[in-house]
Amino acid sequence: MQILGYEAKPQKYTVTSEEYSTIRNFCIRFTSHPYFGQFMNGCIVGNTILLCISWYGMDKRVTKITDILNVIFIWIFTTSVVLKLIAYRLLFFSNGWNMFDLFVVSTS
Repeated sequence: MQILGYEAKPQKYTVTSEEYSTIRNFCIRFTSHPYFGQFMNGCIVGNTILLCISWYGMDKRVTKITDILNVIFIWIFTTSVVLKLIAYRLLFFSNGWNMFDLFVVSTS
């Protein structure tokens, strides 16, 4: 399908197999589940809103809470990248969004 000059390409997914380890099969099933994508999108929106919360003279408690929540989001994003690396191995690097996620996590 072509929309405004861009061609939509299907995502490459790895199916589970008996020759893979149980950990890798778990990671494949977990990261390819629709709720995983929805949860990650919610975390991205939540983290974006969290980063927008700052004002002059902000209370120290609010600053501490936002710092703690930011660290939690960093751990969630790091866990997501690690699970995808285990699941997809070299296929991980064929997706531009995965490369962007890896860059963001490594610079965090």
